[in-house]
Amino acid sequence: MKLIGVKRALILAILFAINLAIAAVFFLQLSPMRDDAQQKLDGINDEIGQTSQKIASIKADLDTFNKTLPQFQALEKKGFTLNQDRFRMSRDLDDVRKRAQLAGFSFTISDIKKVDNPDASAAQMQLIDSRIKIENVVSLLDVNFYDFVDLMQSDFPAHLRVQSFEISRRDALNEAALAHIARKEPVNLISATAQFDWLTVIPKQEQNGQTPAGGL
Repeated sequence: MKLIGVKRALILAILFAINLAIAAVFFLQLSPMRDDAQQKLDGINDEIGQTSQKIASIKADLDTFNKTLPQFQALEKKGFTLNQDRFRMSRDLDDVRKRAQLAGFSFTISDIKKVDNPDASAAQMQLIDSRIKIENVVSLLDVNFYDFVDLMQSDFPAHLRVQSFEISRRDALNEAALAHIARKEPVNLISATAQFDWLTVIPKQEQNGQTPAGGL
């Protein structure tokens, strides 16, 4: 004590006490505040990362929407979102038959069948399917039947998918057939059938199960 003096010892004691107080404030208050601030910063960074991912996802969805919108509008224009009107279907079939220059055929339409589709269900919609079967085709040339199949896919006012079709020669082009042609009478030299899936998306509560059959 004599070597450093009483005054110096007192100063050192005061400085030591101050250091202890500072250390106590740091460990008891500042350190928890720093940890809490770090946790909040980490949380904000996580939120920023999640927001960035959401923005990227929204941009991707918008890009997909812009790409698929013309396709949806085309399907909607063809009646993809309308209920299946069986009587209009008969008239539309006759229009395509005339454009393909087929003399005639008979057709049947199956009962409506529900098709499971997650995207439609998520939009509270129901994908439905009816099978259109074309038989007893009356045509002089096979090219007219092929035209009919093409027109059903491209110009028919509903969304159709070709399920199957068959065509074969029925009769030879003989004198009797030529005589019928000269008199402008229907001549059938081929045997052909076709099946189409008629697909529509409608609200889940709407469903029509009419099953007409006819001939054109």
